[in-house]
Amino acid sequence: MCSTLHLGGHRASAIVLLLHILPFYTSNWEEYCTGVMRFGLIGITEGQLFIIFLLAFTGVVGVDTWDDAIPIPAWLSSSAPDFLKPSFAQPMEAKFILVFVGTIGVLYQVYSSCMSVWEYHSIHHEERRTKKIYNKAKRMFAHHCLFLAGGISWIFAPSPFFAEHPRLVLLTIGTLFGYQVSRLIISRVTKDPYPFWFLNALFVPYFALIVNSWMGETLFNSYPVSIVYLALIYVAYAHFVVLTINQICDFLGIKCFKIVPKQTDPAAH
Repeated sequence: MCSTLHLGGHRASAIVLLLHILPFYTSNWEEYCTGVMRFGLIGITEGQLFIIFLLAFTGVVGVDTWDDAIPIPAWLSSSAPDFLKPSFAQPMEAKFILVFVGTIGVLYQVYSSCMSVWEYHSIHHEERRTKKIYNKAKRMFAHHCLFLAGGISWIFAPSPFFAEHPRLVLLTIGTLFGYQVSRLIISRVTKDPYPFWFLNALFVPYFALIVNSWMGETLFNSYPVSIVYLALIYVAYAHFVVLTINQICDFLGIKCFKIVPKQTDPAAH
């Protein structure tokens, strides 16, 4: 999507990444905490269809279309908060308008999920007191926010690393998130504990890279370390996926990617 919107190494790429990460995590986090997956008028499927439309549309008109400046209506610029009025007073590139609208929608979804968890545990206060689910929910959400804050700080660090290697940074953050939310989904489905300790261990090189970027790449060369770290994430992710699939197949007595014909008992005929 960052390439489609012609963002290049612009730091708005971080916002585009958040538009994918935040709603997906908070929806699964909400279901983990309440046992209910809510679906609004615009959900994950609608979001995927919208992305497909943007990709197809850009394939026809070209990525330069998103660089066109569009005047902001006077009524919108006048009613905007004071800190946004200087930006709204002049034409804005189409890609930034799309990112802004997406941000508003995502913030509403995150707020809705947080309120849903709060309301659920306000009603089920006995369950909250005995099982301490609410405290765990807050800890999980704070854990994810720390991960996102680290990613944003990496992108906005004074080091030129992100500008020189935007795909590497975004791919590292995105893949690490994919692993994190996959562990959340499995914990939700199987009622297993959320693996805080393992994720914290996997986050150590992540935050080391962030600190190094803020120190001007003085501790080590971030590029080879980032490559090795990304490979480590892929290995951990692949191990988790294969192990989970094998456990499910062993429990159900089936083979992955293979459908065995049902055996019929000749005596039954």
